[in-house]
Amino acid sequence: MGSTRTTNQASARDAQRLRDADLVVANGGGLEGGLHDALGAAEDDGVRVFTALDVADPMAAGEDEHGADAGGGDGHEHEGGLNPHFWQDPHRMAMVVRALGAELGTLDQPDAAALTAGAEAYATQLGRTRPGGGRPLRPPSPTTAAAW
Repeated sequence: MGSTRTTNQASARDAQRLRDADLVVANGGGLEGGLHDALGAAEDDGVRVFTALDVADPMAAGEDEHGADAGGGDGHEHEGGLNPHFWQDPHRMAMVVRALGAELGTLDQPDAAALTAGAEAYATQLGRTRPGGGRPLRPPSPTTAAAW
């Protein structure tokens, strides 16, 4: 049996793992669906939650990357009237990666500085990519990938 973003529920084990985390990364824009309660409980327990959409400079729902009305046709509603699909624009994604890298740098972890440096390098690479095409991106290094 499959699930969708609105029916996916955290198991008790998943909810505990969220509460035990140093940092939880969420998309925002309602895409967490059934995980909303577990994320809220973790945040209530003092877990830091980084919400990517908060730093992505999201477009209004139905707008394209040029700010024009794109006809609103991606097949679902957007929470708060914002388009949560920031990852489709490399420049918006670079904003998220940089902000997440800065957040990772504040963790009390031995590799925090390396994660921040890796995030900055990847954000720079994203910033050089043209929206809608261009040269392919190299995947992040294994150190950086651990953060994503």
